[in-house]
Amino acid sequence: MGVGKLRSGQTFSWQAREEVVHRPPTRTCCQGALLGAFLTGRGKQLASGAIELHSRSAALTRLALRLLRKAGHEVVWDCREVRALGHSNLYRIRVPAPVSFAAGVPVEVCCCRRTWLAGWFAASGSVCPAQTGYHMEWTSRRAEHADFLEECLRAEGLGAHRMVRRGLFVVSLKRAEEVAQALSIVGATRARLRFEEVRALKETRNQLRRKVNAEAANLERVTRAAVRQLGCLRLLEARGRLEGLPQGLAEVARLRLRHQDLSLREIGERLNPPLTRATVGRKLAVLERMAAALGDPLPTG
Repeated sequence: MGVGKLRSGQTFSWQAREEVVHRPPTRTCCQGALLGAFLTGRGKQLASGAIELHSRSAALTRLALRLLRKAGHEVVWDCREVRALGHSNLYRIRVPAPVSFAAGVPVEVCCCRRTWLAGWFAASGSVCPAQTGYHMEWTSRRAEHADFLEECLRAEGLGAHRMVRRGLFVVSLKRAEEVAQALSIVGATRARLRFEEVRALKETRNQLRRKVNAEAANLERVTRAAVRQLGCLRLLEARGRLEGLPQGLAEVARLRLRHQDLSLREIGERLNPPLTRATVGRKLAVLERMAAALGDPLPTG
C-alpha cells in the first residue's frame, strides 16, 4: 500500500508502518531478524513461556503468522473489535510452545540490522508528518532493547536520542534529514517522498514568511527614520538654519525635503557627484544633531 493521500482514520505514521510490512524481506536471515523484531517489539512473554503478539494491523498479523509457521511454530490467532480504539480490529497471535528468538541481530550485518529496525518500527514505532514536526521513534519496555536500538541507529550514522516516557524506553530521531534517511532505511520509501514533499513546502513557506517579516521590519525602520529626518529638517528650515549650510549638507537636505519617499541610496544616486548610502546617512545625522541642539521638541516618528 502506498503512502500518498491519507485515507480517513489513517495517520501518516500508520501508513509508513503499513508500507514496511507490505515489503517483507526475501533473505532467510532477514526474515528471522524481522520476526525477532516483531516478537520483541510487540510480543508479551507469558508465564508458561508462550508468546502473545497483539496488533491492530492486519498486514503485520498476516506477515507474523507466515513467518512463525515458516519457522515451524504452531500458532493460534483471533480477532476482536475494540470500541475504545474507534471500532478497530485487534489481532492476537499466540504461540503456545515456548519460543526462542534473538532479541537482536549482529550490528555489523547491514541487511539484518536494517530489517530489524524496520520490524521494530512496524511493531511499535511512530513518525510525525513533516507539517507537525520532525520526530521518529522506537519504543521498548526493556533498557537492553533500547540500547540495541540506539546502537543500530548509530551504526547507520544517525544521532539517536534516548529518554524514558511513561515507563517506556524511547529512542528517537529529531532532525529532518535523519528522519528522512531512517524512513528509507526501514523501507518506507513512499512515506519518505511524502515527508520530503511536505517538508520542502513547509520550509519554503517559512523562508517566505521570514523574508516578508524582515522586509516589513526594514520598511518600518526606514519610514520612522524618514519621518524623524523630515521633522528635523523642517525645524531647521523654520528657524532659518538651512541657509548658509555647506553645499554637501544643503544638497542632501533639499533632496530629502523634496523627495520624502526616497531611500538613502536613491538620494545618494541623485547627487553630483553621487554619494554612498552610508555617506548620505552620516550627513543626515549631522543635520539631526543640529536640530536637536536647538532645544525644541523633535518628532521621533
